Amino acid sequence: MLNTFNQKYRAEVWDIMQFLFSKFNDHQIHCVIRLGAHLDENRLRCAVDRLIEAFPLIRSRFVEERWTAYWQDSGFTAENIVFLKETDYVEAEIQRTVCSKTDTSYGPQLLIYVVRDEYTDSLCVIINHMLCDGMGFKELLYLLGLTYSKLRTNPDYQPERQNGNRSEQQILHAFGWKDKIKILFQRYGLSRHDDDIVFGLEGSESNPFIVTHTVTQNRFIAAKFFAKQNNSTVNDMLLAAYLRALNKILPGQTFSIQCILDLRKYLADNKIRKFCNLTSNLVCNIGPDIGKTFRDTLIQVKQAMDAEKKQMSCIHLIMLLETVFHFLPYPLVKQVVLKKYRNPPLAMSNIGIIDDKRLSFDHIAITSAYITGSIKYNPLFQLALSTFRDEATLSVAFYGTRADEERIKCFLQAIDNELPFS
Repeated sequence: MLNTFNQKYRAEVWDIMQFLFSKFNDHQIHCVIRLGAHLDENRLRCAVDRLIEAFPLIRSRFVEERWTAYWQDSGFTAENIVFLKETDYVEAEIQRTVCSKTDTSYGPQLLIYVVRDEYTDSLCVIINHMLCDGMGFKELLYLLGLTYSKLRTNPDYQPERQNGNRSEQQILHAFGWKDKIKILFQRYGLSRHDDDIVFGLEGSESNPFIVTHTVTQNRFIAAKFFAKQNNSTVNDMLLAAYLRALNKILPGQTFSIQCILDLRKYLADNKIRKFCNLTSNLVCNIGPDIGKTFRDTLIQVKQAMDAEKKQMSCIHLIMLLETVFHFLPYPLVKQVVLKKYRNPPLAMSNIGIIDDKRLSFDHIAITSAYITGSIKYNPLFQLALSTFRDEATLSVAFYGTRADEERIKCFLQAIDNELPFS
């Protein structure tokens, strides 16, 4: 039953930015967790209700008025969030269900589908990206699993309320005023790319899908070791493989790839802020000459990314947005952002490691798990990566045709083929 509490919560800058991004994508984050047995449905619903109490924005709706925007508690419960789907065709049902979308203006902002066959369950979890980024989503999944597990022996268990600071301004506390002035006056705007090179897919706004490709544990471990030998990160390695696969399709072109960066490392008090958006963007552009070998490309990528991080362009974007939202009225802010911000055609998001020690639903074995980014509208194209027990899942979420889907499958295999052996 739906109750109305009418409690209002502040909408942060990045909440609103994700809302404005709805012209580019579905602004949702999607997760699939495959389990080796059936969950206790009643306990799962109880865990979700406790999770909602800890983070009430889940049961809220987003309200946009002429001069402001905010979250309003709308009293949703687990009955509005958790749904059971019994089927003999689990994989097909997962593919359909994981592309579901929350209703931003009505709520709730979280959906959980239990896809069940005779022996196993799979969870399809979808959250509105306005509530949190990939890191925040992982923390929410860990807390859901922990709460489910605790409730077996402690029916009164209630996780701590997550009412901390959700603002991006907390990142800026790590910098002195001289650094802030220097960063603010860097010569960057709301957009950081100047090319229109696209992947060249057909697109179809009526047909969302998520293509995934598994990089085996042995292969991914070997590729990570190669990156370490060359003083590079997993991000650098994946970008190099991405660029080399793109170069085979569009040889001789220059690609600017937007890379999502988690800003929590800049937090002044070293505390992890959980359920919020604390990300920004870097841009990788190494020019048309990617080199002959994978190592050649990797070295160029590392140099380009190191230079980006040193220039602090990621902090500049946060400062610019905070300044614009603080000094301009809301209707004008929307006009400025929608006019000046251009999503780059090519992007990459490393959602990172899903910790198998923290993702746990009591005694039930988890056989696999992955998280994908938002589903993009043509011509935007984003590669995402998440790992679970050193098994990497590459994914692309896209509104497109069957032909697009087949082409993306081939492209993800091409990226896998580019990954190095140590």
